[in-house]
Order: sequence, then C-alpha cells, then structure tokens
Amino acid sequence: MHETTYHKEPLWTKNFIILLMINLLIFFSFQLYSPSLPPYLKSLGVDESVLGWYTALSMFAALLVRPFVGALLDCYGRKHLFLAGLCMVFSICTLMYFFPFALALLFLRLMQGVGWGIISTSAATIVADNIPRKRFGEGIGFFSLSSSLALATAPAIALTLPIDVLFSLSAFFMFITIILALILKYNRVSDLAECNNLRFTVEKSALLPTLIIFFVNICYGAVVTFLVIYAQSRGIENISTYYLVYAATLMVTRPNIGKLVDKKLYVQVMVLGIICMMLAFSMISMAESIYLLDIGAFFYGIGQGAVLTTSQTLSVINAPEHRIGMASATFAMGFDIGIGAGAIFSGLLVNALGYSGMFFSLILAPLVAGAVFMAAYKRRLFGHEVHGSHA
Repeated sequence: MHETTYHKEPLWTKNFIILLMINLLIFFSFQLYSPSLPPYLKSLGVDESVLGWYTALSMFAALLVRPFVGALLDCYGRKHLFLAGLCMVFSICTLMYFFPFALALLFLRLMQGVGWGIISTSAATIVADNIPRKRFGEGIGFFSLSSSLALATAPAIALTLPIDVLFSLSAFFMFITIILALILKYNRVSDLAECNNLRFTVEKSALLPTLIIFFVNICYGAVVTFLVIYAQSRGIENISTYYLVYAATLMVTRPNIGKLVDKKLYVQVMVLGIICMMLAFSMISMAESIYLLDIGAFFYGIGQGAVLTTSQTLSVINAPEHRIGMASATFAMGFDIGIGAGAIFSGLLVNALGYSGMFFSLILAPLVAGAVFMAAYKRRLFGHEVHGSHA
C-alpha cells in the first residue's frame, strides 16, 4: 500500500521546476568560460601544459570544500548556505570582468571553485529532497538534463562572444539564480535529522558510484580544456555544432534513460553508456572535419547521459535520509576530481602524443569505469535498493 502511494507522489512540483531553472542557469554561467578561456589564456602567453591547471584548480578548490558543505547541509539546513554560495560566485563573476589578467584569473578561478563546491553540492542535495524515491532516476535524469543542456549550449554561444561580454553574462545569470533561490521552499533541519555534531566524512554508500564518475569525467576534463584548440589545430570550423548536436542528443535521450534506471535496468544502461563513450572518443580522435566531431558528440551525449544518470542515482538511493547532503557531496567530489585530473593529465598527454593521440587514449577511462561497475554489481556491492533486501 505504501509503495502504491509513493508512485502517486508528483515529480513536477513548483519547487522542482524552479530547481531545474536554477541548475540550468548555474551551469550556463560556469560553462560560458569552458571553450573561450583556454584560447584566451593561450593568447596571453599561457602554455598548453599549464592551461589544464586553470580548470583543475577550480575543481580541486570545489573538492576541498565539499565535505564541509555536505555536513553543514545535513546539520544546519540548505537555504542560507546555498544563498551564500550564489552571492559569492556572483561577486567573483563580476570581478573577472575588471581583472582580465592571467594571474588574477587564476586566483579568481580558484575562488570560483570554492563557490562552485558550495552551490552545486547544495543544489544536488535540495533536488534530492524534492524527488520521490521511486521516481529518483527520472527526476535526476531531468535535473542532470538541465545541466547537460547548459554544458552543450553555453559553449556554442560563448564561441560567438568576446571574453568581456562572457564575464558580464555569467554574472547576470548568477544574479537571476539568487532571485529564484529566494522563491524556493526548503526542508527544515528538524525535518531531516537531529545533528549533535558535524561529521566531515564521506558517505560510504556513494563511494562506488563516485569512483565510476571519476573515471568518466577524466574525459570531460580533456574535452572542456582542449576540444576547441584541437579543432583549431586541424582547421575545423563551426565547432559550435558539436555542442548543439550534444545538446539535441541529451534532450531526446536523457528523460528516457532516467525511466530505464527507475526500472532497475542499471547494467543495460551503464553498458550502453560505456560503449557510446568509447565510440565517441574514437570518432573525435580521427576527426578531420566537423562531421566526424558531430558524430562523436552524438555518441558522447548518449554515453555521458547514461553513465551520469545511473551513477548519480546509485550514489543517493541507498543513503540514509539524514546523510543525503553528504552523499551528494561525496559524488560531487568524484565528479570534480575526474574533471581536474583529466584537465591536467590530458595536457601532459598532448605534449607526448599530440591532440589526436590524447583523445584516442581517453577510450581507456570509460572502459575502466565499466569494469568497476560490473565488478561491484556482480559482488552485489550497491546496496539493498539495487540488489534487493538480501544484498
């Protein structure tokens, strides 16, 4: 009887819709820098081997604050910390307009990472509060779709705008998110748990999904840092279509992927995602024209969507109610480390293998992620919500 009632719980509430809008704008604000900042920094004399650090330091800064953010969210609630993070990032985005210098941008990106750690962990925790458990895969699918659409469309727009306009636009989007965040209704701490002391620890039930997304996001760190430069080195024009194809693929596939995850088809969805990611980087590494890059974008959209939706669902579905904030923080830590490591490691591989060789070598990352998933699934390590009560 309880399960039947749970299925009737609505997903498309006012809070959920506002959260989708907030997540879209947050990611849009951050991703405006992804394709434009590396070439801009290179024009300022920054070497390729150093470019990755501008991405990596931001991610590592977010990583350092996430355990504290997760504990604070679980103990003291969501609202004030979320709003503080949004105001911090808005201020930094504004400052980036006035200090467009390599060293200043490095420091500001570092501080931006701290703000990113606060707001992204908070947003993931707040949305987990608002999704019925039996529809979690579907809800996370739409939530991550909003971020993925920003990941795909923001770079395409950014490539058409001057860097100073991007700084202003990024600040504007963060301002809108602050207004939307004030409208949200937040769970009170008393609704979540009694917290007598802060526990700055990871959530154990989220560790395996975190390891999976770490390997997968090594690829993303390389893409955001070097795809535009790689295309330019090969004389490939209209690179913005890559991001548009990626966005269109996500829009079509992501909601359905979430529904498959809710039906507990974890293995099928994960295997599909891993294969598609491997195909994507095979295509990208061989690209001599925009057409092959676009095919790579299509497979990458399916693959990234399938793996992210599955792993994020697995990271939260078994977490205790009073540890959802910490589970979200744990998963986001793997997300950040993967991007940062990918940005640095790919920069080193470019010097050793060239751009094409670097992108081809990235096939190994999703392969390892798939191996980790299959080994854990066969040993029934994902908890009772996945394997049943006897896991």
